[in-house]
Amino acid sequence: MNRIENVYGLILAGGCGSRLWPLSTEKYSKQFLKVFNGRSLLELAIKRIQAYVKKEHIFVIMTEEQKKSYSHEVLKFIDMSNILVEPERKNTLNCICYAMQIILQKYGDGIVMITPSDAFIEDELKFSMVSQNVLNYMENNDKIMLIGVDTIYNETDYGYIECNKLLEEGEIGAVKEFIEKPSAIEAQKYVEKGKYLWNVGIFFVGISFGLSEIKKYAPINYNLICRYIKYNDKRIYEKLVPVSIDYGLIEKSEYVEVIRGEFGWQDLGSWKRFEGFFLRDDSNYYVGDGLFKMNDNIIAFIYDKKEVFLLGLEDILIFSDDNRLLVCNKKYIKDLNFSH
Repeated sequence: MNRIENVYGLILAGGCGSRLWPLSTEKYSKQFLKVFNGRSLLELAIKRIQAYVKKEHIFVIMTEEQKKSYSHEVLKFIDMSNILVEPERKNTLNCICYAMQIILQKYGDGIVMITPSDAFIEDELKFSMVSQNVLNYMENNDKIMLIGVDTIYNETDYGYIECNKLLEEGEIGAVKEFIEKPSAIEAQKYVEKGKYLWNVGIFFVGISFGLSEIKKYAPINYNLICRYIKYNDKRIYEKLVPVSIDYGLIEKSEYVEVIRGEFGWQDLGSWKRFEGFFLRDDSNYYVGDGLFKMNDNIIAFIYDKKEVFLLGLEDILIFSDDNRLLVCNKKYIKDLNFSH
């Protein structure tokens, strides 16, 4: 696929991944973990965008601490000036608005693809084809273009997009309603009706158009960010009210549409999702050195130097590094977070 001149990529990498504690921590969050054949989710996201976005047009936004710790890894793929720092975590609307203004100042207008850094996409070619279809459509349409995927089962941790009609793969349609994390009963109804898609959190928007929509629906946030950029005063940014891009813009704008894509998307933001991903082809998943025999349904991440022996265990999550040891029955993994 040819790289397009006025297309930009923005990867949101400032999260802390609290639902994957203790594997993901404030200091070493999930998007930087090299658990995918020696590559991280962030690296995979950058490489995915490189199929149609030039290197100098790819931006990553993260915290100052993350930049200090991981910029050397990101610099393998993008320039230092394209690593943007959010002074304080203020949720996605604010960091996206800030990043889009920086891109606009640096390069001028264009279309930006905005993506989280923690999604796994199995079929990169199909994803690139969906992205190209969106970019072609947006040449003559000022829209906020979402990507949705088929609802395979009644997942209660995802956001749902209700379409005006049943969309075929690759088809673009209007959005009727957004539903965030429904009950299992409601989610099952959505699966059966077929007009609903999972919201994968990836979308495309024209930079100037997107900023004008943010200014329209979140004017206080927009103006504060303008002042922060002008004066470079963190105290201004600290005044921002945290708000998600979904709630603050996408659910309010009249110009939102969705394309249905099927490319093996998985959200790996929790232990439940991690387990489903790593145990797809085997009953156990081990990282580290040791003796592992006669176990069933085990996930083990061993990051310290000691040798570990796991024999005859079932339904257990194990994490060990130089400072911490966790042994957890899997039915309790939903209770794991940074507060422990």
